[in-house]
Amino acid sequence: MRAFSGLVCLLLMALAAAPPVAARQRWYRGNTHAHTTNSDGDSTPFAVAQWYKLSGYDFVCITDHDRLTGVADLNAALGGGGRFLVIAGAEITDSFGGLPVHVNSLNPRRLTPHMSGGSVVETMLRNMSAVRAAGGLPYVAHPSWRNAMTAEHLKALPDYSLFELFNSGVAAYNYGDGTRPSVEQMWDQALSAGRLLYGVAADDMHSLTDPARALPGGGWVMVRAAALTPAEIVGALARGDFYATNGAVILDLRVTNAGMSVVTEEFFPDCEETPGLCAPQYSTVEFVGRGGRVLKTTNDSPAEYRFAGDELYVRARVTDPFGRTAWTQPVFLSGPTAAQTVLNGAIPNRATARSRAVAPDTIAVVLGSGFATVTAEAGPRPGRPFPVELNGTRVSVAGRPAPLFFASPTQVNFLVPPDTPEGVSDVVVTNPQGLATSVPLLVQPVAPALFTQDGTGLGEAVAYKMFREMPTLFAGDPRRVIVFATGVGRANVTATADGQSVPVEAVVASPALPGLTQIHLALPAHLGPGPVTVVIRAGAAESNSVTVRL
Repeated sequence: MRAFSGLVCLLLMALAAAPPVAARQRWYRGNTHAHTTNSDGDSTPFAVAQWYKLSGYDFVCITDHDRLTGVADLNAALGGGGRFLVIAGAEITDSFGGLPVHVNSLNPRRLTPHMSGGSVVETMLRNMSAVRAAGGLPYVAHPSWRNAMTAEHLKALPDYSLFELFNSGVAAYNYGDGTRPSVEQMWDQALSAGRLLYGVAADDMHSLTDPARALPGGGWVMVRAAALTPAEIVGALARGDFYATNGAVILDLRVTNAGMSVVTEEFFPDCEETPGLCAPQYSTVEFVGRGGRVLKTTNDSPAEYRFAGDELYVRARVTDPFGRTAWTQPVFLSGPTAAQTVLNGAIPNRATARSRAVAPDTIAVVLGSGFATVTAEAGPRPGRPFPVELNGTRVSVAGRPAPLFFASPTQVNFLVPPDTPEGVSDVVVTNPQGLATSVPLLVQPVAPALFTQDGTGLGEAVAYKMFREMPTLFAGDPRRVIVFATGVGRANVTATADGQSVPVEAVVASPALPGLTQIHLALPAHLGPGPVTVVIRAGAAESNSVTVRL
C-alpha cells in the first residue's frame, strides 16, 4: 500500500514539528526518608504513614534499612482517590573504612543487597547502579553524617544524581562543624565543577515521639507533578522538578531562556504594635551561581533574576522571616542544559501523565538545548535500519545506542531500544562536540499512545481509512480503519470507539518505521457519520483519546 509511505513521512514531520504544551501540574509535599519498626524505627508502618497523612503531606516513602516494607495495605487504608500515597523504598546500608555510605532506593521492583567497593566513591556508585538496575531511583543519604563524604565524593556522582542537601535527623551536620564546609557549600563545589546534582530535604524519621531519635517533619520536598502516583512522583524527582525545604514556602517557580522567577508567600507584621508597617513582607530570595556566589538578593515577590550567561548555573535560596530555608534545583546555562525532558513521541506535550510514559520500542522525544549544531532528519528508510548518529549527535538508553529519526539543537527524536530494561534508566545525549548530558527516564512495560495529525497527541488521529481507499473490498459494515500507535509492546491490544468496545482485527509492526504499530479496527456502521473518539489499551495501560472522522 503506497499510502503508508506518505503516512510515515507525515508522522516523522509531526514528530519534528510538534511544540510542547505547558504542563498542567501541581505541587505535592512528601518525605523521602522514613523508618518503621521493620528496621530501627519505633512506630509501625501504619502509624508512620498515618502521621504524614494527618500532618498535611501528600506522600511518604518508607525506607527501612535493607528491607522493602510492603505498601499495598497502607495505600488501601490511607490512600485512594489521589489523596495520599505511600511509596515503597529502602535505605541500602553500606560503609567503607568505617564510614557510612547509605543510598536510598525509591520505588524499586526489588530490594538490592549492599554492593561494597574499594572506596567511598566506588561503594556509592555500585549501590546506585544496583538500585537503578532494580528499577528504583537512588539517592545518597546524609552525606555529612559522621563526616563520611566530601565535595570530591559528590563530584564523582553522575549527572542528575540526587543527594540529601538537608537531613533533619540527629548529627547530620548540614551546616558544617567549623572544620568542614556545610552540605550546601559542598553542593556548590560540585556544581562549580560542572556536575549537575539535585538536592533533597528529608527528616530521616526514626521516632514519632522521641527527639533523640529523629522526629518527623523537619525537612521535605515539594514535587511538581501531574498526578499523585509513584511513577509521576519518582519521575519528577529524577528530572529535578521539585524543591527542598525545612519550612520556607515557594508558591511558584518558573525558568525560561531569559531568567528565573520565584514567588514566595506573604507575611504581615503585628499591625497593632507597628501600624505604619502593615504592608506585606516576603521571604528573602538569594540567587546563587558559580562558586556559591550570591548573584542577587531581593525581598520582592515574584523575585526575578535575568540570566547574564556567564554564571555557569543559577539556583535560588529562599529564607523566610522565621529563618526557615527552601532550595531550588540548579539551572545550568552552558552546554547541554538541565532542562531536558523525555516524552512519548506520540504525545510530546507534557499535558498528561501519559505524555511522559515510555516503554521499550517506543518512539520518544528529548527536549533541551545544545544537542546539535544543525537540524538533520533520517527520513523513511524501507529495508534499512535508522542511524544511531545524525551529524554527530548520538543517544543511548541504559547504555544501548538508540536509532535516531530527527536531531536539532533543541530536540532529538529516537527509538527506545527494544531490549531496554524496565525501571529507571539514563538517556544520554552526546552532541557533535562530544559533550554528553544524561536524563533519567522511567521505562514502563507498555506505554500506548496514538499519533495525531497535528503531532501533539490531541485531536484527529493519523488514520488510514480502508473503506474509503478501497471501497470495493472494504465497503459496508464494519468500516475498517488503521490508527497508528507506539509503546504497545507485545501486550494484548483492545479498543473502544465512543466508549463502546470495537474489534481489533490486527496489530502489525510497521515495516517502514521502528516503534510504530498499525492497529486495525473494525468500526460498526452505527457509529458516525461524524467523528468518533478512539482509545486503545495495551494490557491495562490506556492511550490518549483521539478522534477518527467517518
